[in-house]
Amino acid sequence: MKKINIGLTFYGGVSLAVYEAGVAEEFIRFIQFCKNEGRKYLESENSDINIRVISGTSAGGLTGVLMSAALVNSDDPSKHIKEMRRIWFDVADLSNIQYKRRQDVRSFLNNDILEEEVERFLKIREGNNQLSTDVRILITATNMQGFFDAIPVEHDFVNITAFAERAFPTTRHTEVFTFTDSDIREASTEKGKEIRKRISKAARITSTFPAAFPPQLVQSPSFPEKTIKWYKDGQNKEDKPLHFWYFDGGVLDNKPLGHAIEHMQTSSEEGDWWYFFVEPKPQDYEKKHKEWGMDPMNPPDPAATVMAVLDARGAETIYYDLRRIQEINHQVMQINGLISKLCDLLPGCPGLSQDFLDTCENNIRTARLHRFLPDYLKCITMMRYAFLRKGKLDEGKININKHLDIINKIRPLDLHGIINEVAKQDFFTRNIAIDLQKILKEDTELKDALKEFDRVATKVKETQLLFRQIAFWVEYNSKKDDKLSDDTWNRFNESGKELESDLTSLDTSYKRIEGRIKALLADDNIFKILKCFMLLNEAVHSAAGVETRENIKVVRIYHNEKDYGPLAGAKIANFAGFLDRRWRKHDYLMGMKDAHEMLKGRMKECITNDNFWDNYKKWRLEVENTVMDEKYSLSDKDILNPENMELGNLAACRLISHVNGVLKSSKELIKKHEDKFFYSILKKIKINWMLPIIRFALWLLKQAVVQPSINNVKKESDLIITIKSFISTGRRYIGFIFIGIILGLLISFFLPDFVKDSAHWVWVKIK
Repeated sequence: MKKINIGLTFYGGVSLAVYEAGVAEEFIRFIQFCKNEGRKYLESENSDINIRVISGTSAGGLTGVLMSAALVNSDDPSKHIKEMRRIWFDVADLSNIQYKRRQDVRSFLNNDILEEEVERFLKIREGNNQLSTDVRILITATNMQGFFDAIPVEHDFVNITAFAERAFPTTRHTEVFTFTDSDIREASTEKGKEIRKRISKAARITSTFPAAFPPQLVQSPSFPEKTIKWYKDGQNKEDKPLHFWYFDGGVLDNKPLGHAIEHMQTSSEEGDWWYFFVEPKPQDYEKKHKEWGMDPMNPPDPAATVMAVLDARGAETIYYDLRRIQEINHQVMQINGLISKLCDLLPGCPGLSQDFLDTCENNIRTARLHRFLPDYLKCITMMRYAFLRKGKLDEGKININKHLDIINKIRPLDLHGIINEVAKQDFFTRNIAIDLQKILKEDTELKDALKEFDRVATKVKETQLLFRQIAFWVEYNSKKDDKLSDDTWNRFNESGKELESDLTSLDTSYKRIEGRIKALLADDNIFKILKCFMLLNEAVHSAAGVETRENIKVVRIYHNEKDYGPLAGAKIANFAGFLDRRWRKHDYLMGMKDAHEMLKGRMKECITNDNFWDNYKKWRLEVENTVMDEKYSLSDKDILNPENMELGNLAACRLISHVNGVLKSSKELIKKHEDKFFYSILKKIKINWMLPIIRFALWLLKQAVVQPSINNVKKESDLIITIKSFISTGRRYIGFIFIGIILGLLISFFLPDFVKDSAHWVWVKIK
C-alpha cells in the first residue's frame, strides 16, 4: 500500500460546526487506530497514513484548530476528545455567548469564551508523540479594510522595460492564517504563550459572524515578523503596525477548498492524496425555476430572489474548486503520458533543437518568477504602476541587471518531486541497467543535499515576503506624497540584496545536487539525458500550471437525511444547534457515523483487508465505552427522531431568556452609537422606547412559563414547559401580552413627545 496523505476542509455553517466536530473526531480516532492497533492489518508494517492539511472557515475553522491540536499534541487523544465534546455540548450554547452584566457590549453576542476555550485546549498535551506530522492548518479570515494590489496582465514578466505597462488596480480582502504542526506543538508549552494567543485569536476571528460578534483588531497574517521591526524603526511609527479589523472568513469564501487544493498541489509529500471536504447540509441541486413559473410578468418574489442568490453563491464556489481538481487530475494524466513520449524521443534525437530547449528554459524562468517570487513581482509592479506614469519614479534606481540576475538564479523549489518523477520514467527501466530511483532515494549525501536545498528554498520564500511589506509602503507613499520615500527605497534595496544572497545559496545548493547525481550515475550521457528530462518535465508542468505528481482522490462527507432525518442545527439559518444540548449531541453523533461510513466506503480501495474495518469498528465501541464518562458519552440513544427536533420542543423559558439577552445587547448598542447615522435612524423611530416595552412583555411571558415546583409534578419530563405545550395551554397569557405589546408600541411613539412637551411647559412656568 502506498503512503496516504489526507486533506480535510470544513465549511462554515454556524451550529452545523457541531456535525463537523463529530467528523473531526472520527478522523482523529481513525488515524490513532492506523498508527497502533490497525497497523497489523495493513498490507505493510511501514504503511503510513497521515492528515497533512486542514483548511476551514467560520465555525468550521474553529473545528479545524481543535482537530489539529488533538492530532499534534497527543498519541492517545482521549483527553482532547473529552474536551472537544465539552466545548461543543456545553460551551457552545447561546446562554454562554451572551454579554453578562457590566460587560462592555460591542455586538449582539459575545465570543470571548470561545477564544478562552481554544487557548485552554491548546495547552493540553498527552504523551510525547503525535498522531500526524507535517500538518498544515489554513484558517481563512476577511480583512475589513483590504489590501490594494495592481495586477499586470499584458507584459513580458522578464523584460523590466515593458513591466507593468498595463496593470489593473484591485483590492484583496481574504487572508489566510497559516500554522504548522510545530506551531501547534509550541502552543502547548509554557514558552508558547504568544503563538497560542495567535492561534486562538485566529480561531475566534474566522468564526466572528458579522454583527452577531464584534470584529477583531489583529496583526495581519500576510506579513513576516521582520516587517514589524521595520515599522517601529522607520518613519511610520504606530502602536499597532500592520493591524487590521477582521471578521468571519466565511463571508467571502464559505467553502475554502481552494487553499487546501493549492497545498496538495505544491506539497513535496510522496504517496496518494485523499481529499475529504465536509458539507453537513448538501446543496439542493434540484432546479428551482420550475416552481417559479415561466411568466415574464410574474417574477419570483423578493424573498425567493435573496435565497436564490445565497444558494447560487454557495454552489458556484464549490463548482469551480471541484472543476479545478478535475482539471489537475486530467492534466497530470496528460503530462505523464506526454513526458514519457518526449523522453522516448530524446535518446534517438541527440541533436534535439536547441531553440526548443531554450524556449523551455525561458518558460520555466517566467513560471518560477510568477510562482515563487509573487511578492517581489507585485512590489516592482506597484512601484512602476503608481509612479512611472506620473514621472515620479527614478528609473535608474531600479537596477535592471540585478533584477535579471535574480530571475536567472531562481531554481525549481519542487526539486524533490521533479527528480522522483523523472527517475521513474519508463525509459530508464527499459534502457538503463540500473535502478535509478533506488539510487537517488537511498544515497545519504544526496539526501542531505536535498534537505539543505529545501532549507534554503524556505528561506527564499520568507525573504520574498518582505516585498509584500514594501508594496504596502509603496501604496502609502503614493497616496501621501506622490513619491517614494527614502525609507521605502532603502528597504527595497536591502531586501533585494537579501533575496539575491538567498538565491545565490540556492544556486550553490542546486549545483551540489547536480554534481552528486552526476557522480552517482557515473555516465555523462545518462546524466545529460536525465538533465534534459528534468528540464522537459518542469517545462510541461509549468505550462500546464500543475505541480502535483499524483491524482487527488476526492470524497464528500455529508449527512444523509434518509437514514436519520435532518440535522437539528440546520434550522433557523443554521443557528438552532446552539439552543439545545440534546440537538448538539445528535448532530455530533451524526458527524461521527457519516464520517465512519464514508471513510470505510471509499478507503477500502487502498485498505482492502476486511479485518481492518471490522476491528476498527469494535475498537471504536470499546474506546467509547471505557474512556467516556456518562455526561459526554454517545450512543444510539442520543439519536433523536425528527419530531424531537422541532422548534416547538424547545424549553420556552430558555428561549425567552435568549431573545431577551439579544434585545438587551441591542439597547446597549443603540445607546452607545446613537450619534452614528444608522443608530440615529433607529432612535428617531423610537426604538429605544420600544425595546424596554418588548423586554417587559417577554418578562411576562417568562413568568407564564416558569418551571413548576418539583413537588407538584409526577415525572421529571413535566418540569420543562416547551413552546408547543405553552401555546396549547397558555393562550390567555399570549392574548394579554400581545395586547400589551401593541399598546406599548403605540404609546412609545407618543410618550417621548408628551414627556418632552410637559417638561417644556413646566420649565416655562417655573421660568
